[in-house]
Amino acid sequence: EAVRDLEKSQELNNNRSVYRSDLLLDQDRAVRSANLARIYDEAGMPDVAFREAVHAVNSDYDNYSAHLFLANSYSQLADPNLVNLRFEPAETTEYLLANLLSPVGVGTLSPTISQQEYSKLFESDGLHLTSSTEYLSRGAWTQSAAQYGTFGDTSYSLETYYRSDPGQRVNNDIEEQNHSLSVKQQITPNDSLFAQVGWFNTQGGDLAQRYDQRTANPIFRSNESQDGSLILGYHHEWQPGMDTLVLAARVPDRTSFADPNSQTLVFDPLASRADPISLINQYQANLTMYVLELQQLIRHNDRHDTIAGVKFAYGDLTVDNTEIVPAGSPLVGIGFPNPGQPVSSENLSTSIKRLDAYLYHRWEVVNELWLQGGISYDLVTLPDNFLYAPLSNQEIKYDQLSPKAGLVWTPLKDTTMRFAYTRSLTGASFEQSLSLEPSQIAGFTQAYRDVVPETAVGGPTPATPFDTCGIALEQKFRTGTYLGISCQLISSTFDRDIGGYPLSFNLANSPPYSAQGPASVQQHLDYTEKSLMFTANQLVGRDFSFGVKYQLTHSQLEQQLSAVQIPFPTLVNGATTVSSLLHQMDLNATWNHPSGLFAQFNALWSMQRNSGYSPGEPGDNFWQLNFLAGYRFPRRQAQVSIGVLNLTDSNYRLEPLTFYNELPRSRTLAVQATFSF
Repeated sequence: EAVRDLEKSQELNNNRSVYRSDLLLDQDRAVRSANLARIYDEAGMPDVAFREAVHAVNSDYDNYSAHLFLANSYSQLADPNLVNLRFEPAETTEYLLANLLSPVGVGTLSPTISQQEYSKLFESDGLHLTSSTEYLSRGAWTQSAAQYGTFGDTSYSLETYYRSDPGQRVNNDIEEQNHSLSVKQQITPNDSLFAQVGWFNTQGGDLAQRYDQRTANPIFRSNESQDGSLILGYHHEWQPGMDTLVLAARVPDRTSFADPNSQTLVFDPLASRADPISLINQYQANLTMYVLELQQLIRHNDRHDTIAGVKFAYGDLTVDNTEIVPAGSPLVGIGFPNPGQPVSSENLSTSIKRLDAYLYHRWEVVNELWLQGGISYDLVTLPDNFLYAPLSNQEIKYDQLSPKAGLVWTPLKDTTMRFAYTRSLTGASFEQSLSLEPSQIAGFTQAYRDVVPETAVGGPTPATPFDTCGIALEQKFRTGTYLGISCQLISSTFDRDIGGYPLSFNLANSPPYSAQGPASVQQHLDYTEKSLMFTANQLVGRDFSFGVKYQLTHSQLEQQLSAVQIPFPTLVNGATTVSSLLHQMDLNATWNHPSGLFAQFNALWSMQRNSGYSPGEPGDNFWQLNFLAGYRFPRRQAQVSIGVLNLTDSNYRLEPLTFYNELPRSRTLAVQATFSF
């Protein structure tokens, strides 16, 4: 009923044109779309929710509620284990825009608040509290809470988040804590300040996705913390449709890990090959990042919007890294130190710098036909290799001029076509997530933290160029039917340097091979991801909705170690190409009753076929069934639910070359309770 009522409200929106300008009508449409996004999601239609959130942003870019619900849509794609961070920049950008653009008292300061209930618009002065607790029978706990309030021209939110999960294999545990205090102050009717201070810590074992769980590292440990991060924002509205935003941030980050079985390359120039060896690796990096961004939003008239901005980021980076020969290592016989002695010990003190400038323009050529264009310039300066031991602090620069183009056409009232092409450059680190630059063009994401899956290439790939191209068709019917089909291509080709140890050959020595000092090898990577997605959803009667989602993803990665500096370039291993084809189909049914009772059932089918791997990885074919039931209290002040995940108790093998978030590997009981008042 809520979906139908709000869609009727959207349909009648233009009837108010006698009384309101087109600008205000767009704001009305954006708020309705924002509310619809939340309702679609609870009706079991998250893909429809995402599309509605995109339409809301396109209708009125400087409307905070549209950005808020687009951020909530991105948050559903997040990986709780913090391994796949592909969508982190887009989610963070949308939350920042929502907080900077919103007036005091609308409840957007905390994602915990915004995801608990419908868009609140304005709250009366007073104190409020919301909390959510989730338990999984494998021993995993997730607890989030926010105490917030509004007093006159000031609103605040004190939020805490804790998650502990023992994992689903040996040494797969994670513990995460995230605490923040956010304050919004309305200085004048046209000026507001936003401030947020946060503390973050996560520690765990081997969280990397693996095709074969038996290959997990049983003794790897890592830790990351950000203590006292500070984000400041300023918003000035010159007139309706013309806004200036300023973002400033200081984030200290400390990352460390201990890996007694680190894989490092040894190069044999005569044989033109490189082979992995095992060393004890102790790594610690301290990065303090400073960010300053200025953005101007301009609506020239009812048919033209412009977004212009410039961002500068600077980071102080220090890295301490030591590699030690383990006991019983065969490396001693070819010139490496004795067990327990360091092969290399590096102390880097360097910096990361990034300059971004961007300009976007949107033009309604004729009614319901929007063209979007833009261009951005990125200049990134960073150490050549500060991630893959042995390290190198030689400074390297990447610069790129990136065109953007998009089209949104609604030829019929309930038919929408979207197209986008973008070129982008990923960041050097988490600084990419502190940005106000548009995260999507025509509904296709252009802000990715990593394009190539980290697990597939052994870690992050900073300053990576990539191209995206997408096309989509969406259709609504008055029968409560929603169809969508989209195709997307993501491609990235780049070179990076990784560390290793070359061997020299001398007939006078016994053995004839001896180790030399640390060296650098250039690795060429070529990644392509093609995806096709089809969704169909149907509202039935007052209480039911059904849906099917099918997604086909083909990923291919070519890698080649091309040259070793020893000191002259020497070719090593030839190119290797691996590919993965993943079919996934999700069948779901949702029941929502006016009494507050609700239930959800979904069946997820996955089939994957892989090629090029040695040893072979044939893939997998499996189903997982999930069931959840619960009750929402009146006025949504509380909600309780209980369910069983992976009813069939089926384990699986999926190659992480195709993106996916971990699924339960055994039958799991899930219990959740939330309250808000």
